[in-house]
Amino acid sequence: MMVEQLLRWLVLELLFLVAVVSAATDQEVCGGNSHNIESQVDADNLSRCTNTTISSVTVRSTTLTSLSLSGVQRIGTLQISSCPSLIEFSAPNLVWTRNITLLDLPVLKNLSIASLETVLLGFSLNNAPNLQQPVLKVGGVNSNGDIGTNIYGDLLISSSGIQTLDNLNFGLIGKGGGITISNNPNLRLINFATLNTSNSIEISNNSPSIVVRMQSLTNADTFELRSLAEVDVPKLSTLDGSLTLAGNSFDNFTASALTAIAGDVSIANNPLLDNISLPLLKNIGGGLENGSFSISNNTNLRVVSLEMLTYVDGNTTISGDLQSVSFPKLANIEGGFHINTTSLKFNCEFFDRLSQSSAANRNSDYSCQATSPGSSEDTAIHFRPSCHGGWNCLPKASRAVLIIVFVVFGSIPFLFAFKKLWQWRRPAKPVISEPIRLDEIRAERLQHEVGDGVEPLPEYRPVGKPGEVPPAYSTDVVGKIKRLFLKLRPS
Repeated sequence: MMVEQLLRWLVLELLFLVAVVSAATDQEVCGGNSHNIESQVDADNLSRCTNTTISSVTVRSTTLTSLSLSGVQRIGTLQISSCPSLIEFSAPNLVWTRNITLLDLPVLKNLSIASLETVLLGFSLNNAPNLQQPVLKVGGVNSNGDIGTNIYGDLLISSSGIQTLDNLNFGLIGKGGGITISNNPNLRLINFATLNTSNSIEISNNSPSIVVRMQSLTNADTFELRSLAEVDVPKLSTLDGSLTLAGNSFDNFTASALTAIAGDVSIANNPLLDNISLPLLKNIGGGLENGSFSISNNTNLRVVSLEMLTYVDGNTTISGDLQSVSFPKLANIEGGFHINTTSLKFNCEFFDRLSQSSAANRNSDYSCQATSPGSSEDTAIHFRPSCHGGWNCLPKASRAVLIIVFVVFGSIPFLFAFKKLWQWRRPAKPVISEPIRLDEIRAERLQHEVGDGVEPLPEYRPVGKPGEVPPAYSTDVVGKIKRLFLKLRPS
């Protein structure tokens, strides 16, 4: 009996020692900050780390063609990069990670992470041109009650061979970080059914036939769509940044719930676009920077009508073969405002009145014109203020000529008056007449002046020289002089 108890005790002690050694080994293998994997053996060494969060796993190898990372459930950062020969990768038990980065995997065809529920900070797939369809979790619920694979942070998918993206979720609150999906030539469908808000969304240069559906999206910072065939955003109500539609092949853009765009709006180079429907849009701008509004080079676009638009705090520039532009509730022109169309009878009257109204900013840069290609003649219909035969009836050139005439002739009286004033203020210049010899007119001397040695009578002038003291003459002499001047005076 004692022998049996002793043996049982020895077995228990042995099992305990095995467990301790195993735990110590697990801690040694699973602990640490990072693990580098260059072979399947390295990956197998981590297979026992089922209940441990590994801080970092990096896969990098020039020869590895296939890799399975089994057993591991939680990894802080998983990076697989610069593996030119890697064809397939799987992590069948991985449930949670902060970041996943897949970079420069030119021959990767199969990616399976079928149990992945949570990507906390970011999912990045870049330069994997042969990867057509990654296998992610479908269905099931994670610890937060979210279904499938959920991205709670940034999402980048670029230069891949992926054909559809309809198996990614964004949690119950539907908040994503920055979303960039670009340069995936085979990508024909993006369906983010659970995305409600996002920091930014950029979708560009994928398949020419790509369809984008974001039927729950209500808000984003920036929204940039390039080279799309169709887009569906029925609940989008506000953009805290800019809206860009460029180089798309769709013929219609509708955002029926969109009311405000805090940044710029640019709609350009969409050759088939013939309808822009933003029936509730009221404000463009109002963010940290002025929001400009630009529509250009949309070949089929003939009508732009924003029935509720009341405010644009930046520049507005609209050009093309437009027959009608209607912003009936626009109350003010804050920045520059320019419409240039090739539709010859375009009506500019509303915008002309707005630019001249007291409510508008008179210092703004404004133009509205219709010109045919190769011509500078403006054929648009313009607003002319009522003149009733007055000044406003005259053409601008005539008004300019009249202003010049008024200025020139109106200044003549002032110049004449100034001349008279100047002459009045200046001292008169004495006029010195030709002298008259008194003895030639037989002027008689006074009695006391007769005698030898008396000098001849001096010459007489009506105005003396400066400083000259005139001589005294008898009354008879003065009378003769006056009579002489009367005779000499012209009649």
